[in-house]
Amino acid sequence: MVPSESPKFPLIYRDFVKMFPDESSCVTYLVEQLRWSDGFVCPACQRRQEPWRQTRGRLVCPACHHQTTVTAGTIFDKTRTLLTHWFDAAWHMTTTKNGVSAKPLERTMGISDRVAWTMLHRFRVAMVRSARELLSGEVEVDETMIGGVETGGKRGRGATKEIIAIAVEIKRPKGFGRIRMRHIPDASAKNLGAFVRETITSGSVLYTDDWKGYYGLSNEYEHHQTILSSSDDPAHVAMPGVHQVASLLKRWLLGTHQGALASEHFQSYLEEFTFRFNRRTSHRRGQLFYRLLEQAVVTPPVTESDIYGRLVEWEYEHKTVCHSHGEYARDEDGDGFYEVHVNTMEGFWSLLCSWLRPHRGVSQERWPLYVGFFQFVHNVRRRGKALLRALVPCLFLKLGQRSRFTPIFSMSNEFYTPIF
Repeated sequence: MVPSESPKFPLIYRDFVKMFPDESSCVTYLVEQLRWSDGFVCPACQRRQEPWRQTRGRLVCPACHHQTTVTAGTIFDKTRTLLTHWFDAAWHMTTTKNGVSAKPLERTMGISDRVAWTMLHRFRVAMVRSARELLSGEVEVDETMIGGVETGGKRGRGATKEIIAIAVEIKRPKGFGRIRMRHIPDASAKNLGAFVRETITSGSVLYTDDWKGYYGLSNEYEHHQTILSSSDDPAHVAMPGVHQVASLLKRWLLGTHQGALASEHFQSYLEEFTFRFNRRTSHRRGQLFYRLLEQAVVTPPVTESDIYGRLVEWEYEHKTVCHSHGEYARDEDGDGFYEVHVNTMEGFWSLLCSWLRPHRGVSQERWPLYVGFFQFVHNVRRRGKALLRALVPCLFLKLGQRSRFTPIFSMSNEFYTPIF
C-alpha cells in the first residue's frame, strides 16, 4: 500500500523497486492513486461507496451488485500477465532516453517475445490522449520518407517508402515546442490538409515548402511558403524544425528498433516518439511513468485483434463474439461470470485441460506428443473399442520402419497425424 504522504510516483529506479515489490502493491497503486483515488465509484450506477471484495480480485457494488475489477475497462483488462511485468515495461519504456524494444524485455523479464511486443503496443495506444491540445503559434510542416535504399523507381514524394507528415512548434529566438506526426499513404492535398487541420489551431502561422499538397491552407492559416528550389539556403536551414525531428526519429527507429517496423504499426511507433519528445524537458523521469499509467487506466481495452487487425485486409471474413454478454458462453455457477465457453476455441482448450489433468503434469519435451495424440483422438471422432480399431491398423501399418526413438504422434505437420 502506498502511504498518503509518499509521492505519487517513484523518482528513481530504486524507489520503483521499493514501491512495487509484488502484485498486491501494483493493484493497490491502481486503486488508490489512479482509478479511485477519492474512493471507489461503481462503473454501473456511479455511486461512491466501499465495495465488497470477493475472490479473483472482484469488487462488488453494494447498491446495484455490479461486479468489476481494478483492471476492467483498461488496457490491462483480462490480462494474464502479471501487473509487475506491466509496471516494469512501463518504467523502462518511459524513463530510458530511447525507449525499449520487445527483445530486451523478453530477455530481462523472462516473458515471450509476443507478450513483450503486445504489452509495448498497448502502451503506445494509451500514449495518445483523446483531448490533447492542438499545436499553435508558429508551426513548421513538412514530410519525410522512411525506408531502405532502393534502386530504380521514382525519387522524392513519389517513392515507394513510408511517408511521415511532421508538424513542429517553433519557439523564438530558438528552440522547439511540441510535435505531431502522422503516417500518411501519400503526400496529396487531401492527406496533408487533413493532417494540418486536425493538429494545428486555425489562425496559426504556418511554414511549409512550395509543394502543391499545401495549397488551399491560406484561408485558415497565415501561410508562408518557402520555394526551396530558388532559395539560397538548403532545406534543413530553411526549415530546421521538421528536419531535426525527422533526423531524431530515423536515428531512434534504427537504434532502438533496428528499423524493423511493419507498415500497419508505424503510427503507434510515431505516437511513442511524440509522447517522449513532448516531455523531454521533464526533470523527473518517474513522472512520465505516472502519466503513462494515468492514460492506461482510462484507455479502453486493446485486444490482439485491434493490434494485428489485418484479417480483413488478407480477405478473411472476421467476426467476433462477446463472451461477457453471453455469446457462445454459459454461467455455470451463477456468479455473473461466463467462464464456460462452448463452440469456440475456449471449448477445445477446456477439453484439452480436462484430458491432461489425470496425467498430473507433462514435461515440455513430451508436450507435442500428448497434443498430437489428443488431436488424433478428436479427429477420428471415435471412442472405446471403435477408437482402438482405428488406432491398431496405424500401429501395425509401418511398425517395422519406425525406430525405437521415433515418436508415434508428432506436431511436425499440419494435421498432427501419427508418423511411423
